[in-house]
Amino acid sequence: MKNSGGNERRRRGSLSREEIVAAAEVVARDARPLTIREISSEMGASPMSLYRYFPTREDLMAALVDTILERVVVPSGGPWDSRLHQLAEEHSRVLSAHPWAVPILFDHPVPGLNAMRLGESYLEIFTEAGMNGDDAVTGLMSVLALVYGRAGFVAGKPTTALPTVPASRLPLSSANAGQLSEYGDEKTFSAVLELLVMGVKFRLRA
Repeated sequence: MKNSGGNERRRRGSLSREEIVAAAEVVARDARPLTIREISSEMGASPMSLYRYFPTREDLMAALVDTILERVVVPSGGPWDSRLHQLAEEHSRVLSAHPWAVPILFDHPVPGLNAMRLGESYLEIFTEAGMNGDDAVTGLMSVLALVYGRAGFVAGKPTTALPTVPASRLPLSSANAGQLSEYGDEKTFSAVLELLVMGVKFRLRA
């Protein structure tokens, strides 16, 4: 996306919000500093020209993560529990494909339009299951904790092996060291998600 016109900078009126967000994603994907200066350099524009579209860096970061969440495809049709599985796994897949976005998401707790769209979709699923009011919101908070918890773990997961667990002091952790090292993988995520669904069904029968 870098400007091919030598040292000539882009005119301010030739930019767009979408192009600026796309440039920010390129910078983030390349693990470069997510600064206005770096993003404007990627576009061949002056840093001040970006402020016309995003008054602050925080505004730009919020738009960036909202663009990522827009890529989560909401399933349609089928039983509520199947749709919950599909949506949570798709949500998790998108976050795993953009690990650099996870810290930004955690730093921007105020949801954008697409985060709210996902929340609405989860609430619709829980409401269809028979949960209303506080129970539906509790279901939403539970699945978001699971999805973003896994995203945070995967994004920051060390590449080195886990330290040896002393069996004499931590017998259960030692016995389950193999399974514990797989925390955050797709199989474990799906199994934990199934436990959440079972909990919802139990709640509905109570």
